[in-house]
Amino acid sequence: LAAAGAPWAFENLGKTWTIISPDYAWGHSHYQEHKAVIEKLGGKVHPPIFVPLDAKDLVPYLAKIPQDTEVLFSVFFGAQSVAFYTQAKTMGLEKTMRMYSICGTMEAIAPADLQGAGEGVYLVENFPRMLKFKDDAFHKKHNEVMEIDDVDAREKTSTRVMAKSHAWQSWENVFALKEAIEKSGWKTKKDDLLVIEALEGLEMANSLGHPQGAKLLRKEDHSGIIDCYISRVENNKLEVKKKVAREDLVKLMPPRVDLSKMPA
Repeated sequence: LAAAGAPWAFENLGKTWTIISPDYAWGHSHYQEHKAVIEKLGGKVHPPIFVPLDAKDLVPYLAKIPQDTEVLFSVFFGAQSVAFYTQAKTMGLEKTMRMYSICGTMEAIAPADLQGAGEGVYLVENFPRMLKFKDDAFHKKHNEVMEIDDVDAREKTSTRVMAKSHAWQSWENVFALKEAIEKSGWKTKKDDLLVIEALEGLEMANSLGHPQGAKLLRKEDHSGIIDCYISRVENNKLEVKKKVAREDLVKLMPPRVDLSKMPA
């Protein structure tokens, strides 16, 4: 996600960044990856603000944000996301800096449920929340099968919202594994390596099995090379502002390892 969104955010939102995130591996990883990208582009990244996982009052941490911050990059999930957005809004932070985040920070949350606290926030999505930004038969059928609406990904039988930018991976993994098993001729446990080799470098076409879109499972590092979307909350909807095509993403994200050459 750093490769997909940070260069655009640097050029369009600001050059001086502060990163606030939970104090565990997920938050630390996003800090390290985004810091590397922003500094390589010539930007400034302030020391990170790490928040304990059990913190409900985020004001003491939000108060540490340097005043010259142009982009506040946040990494939270679930209840702590709600606390972050509502308390940041109360403090008026969006008046002096741009709010930027990853899809996880608003996963399983409809912007309207934040009652305006998420308005203006920029996010990197893996799968557009709104159908109209990938308006094809496979996306439509996916939504029908999952029984979610085409705007918020809200379940039609409840008030719950699907974690759509993550849940598609579970859906697609089944179809990728099926293809690899069939392609490799797997019969027993001793054929497992053949399945791995079939998955390495697998090209997946946009289809019902892969409704997020066409993608490559890169052979060297097993990374999924996919289209990403930079969206902004406007009038309580996630409106896509920029599509980062997988062809552009791969240029920004060269492999760091070659797992295909590791001993079996």
